Amino acid sequence: MRKTRGFTLIELLIVVAIIAILAAIAVPNFLEAQVRSKVSRSLADMRSITTALEAYCVDYQKYPPYSGPDNPSGDNRWRLNHLTTPVAYITSIPMDPFANKEADSFTWRWHLGSYVYAGLADWGLWNRTYAEAYRRGSVWFLSGLGPNRFHDALDNIPNNETTYDATNGTRSRGDLERFGP
Repeated sequence: MRKTRGFTLIELLIVVAIIAILAAIAVPNFLEAQVRSKVSRSLADMRSITTALEAYCVDYQKYPPYSGPDNPSGDNRWRLNHLTTPVAYITSIPMDPFANKEADSFTWRWHLGSYVYAGLADWGLWNRTYAEAYRRGSVWFLSGLGPNRFHDALDNIPNNETTYDATNGTRSRGDLERFGP
């Protein structure tokens, strides 16, 4: 009779340990890839909004208003809605991929998951980053939450540096920002 030989306990433990090591390497890289893809999507969305803002400005010789009589609360989606009606400069207002209604109900209430759009003269000149953009001639800004999922421009950040920098890692502080024109 032939005797079949199975795996020993040591061999099984070694295989399980190797699989655990590979998983420990792969899972963080997968999560980092998700964050990097959301950053790329957010920057692409802001480029699309920028194109729509510039097209709006060409037609009306001004950028969409920051606030108005039919927007007393300053709801951000109202500001960007000028880009969709009556002329569709952009088909729909993209949602910020980092927005999370459950995690940040305050930000969601004011921005409804969208990017923040405002005039630099009306908002944010106390912030060093925004003040420098204003001095360079920028008129408006777009801001997304960034990987830390809250608006750093509204917080007390040392030196008022609120711009996200990917070289600091995907978990670093800072908003995704774009200034224009």
